[in-house]
Amino acid sequence: MEMKELNYKVSGNVQGVCFRSEAVDTARSVGVAGWVRNNPDGAVEGIAVGEHDNVNKLQVIF
Repeated sequence: MEMKELNYKVSGNVQGVCFRSEAVDTARSVGVAGWVRNNPDGAVEGIAVGEHDNVNKLQVIF
């Protein structure tokens, strides 16, 4: 089992629209762990960790 870590930052209209909770739910649904937080610049950033194929699935969704 090959593990992968994805560092991501999403900008645009992503704060105040439930993006973080949707990101968490989506990550869990594909078997990925990690964290997500709001940035002062209005973006959302996070780290996703899991099996290579699962992290790739999440990356495509994002």
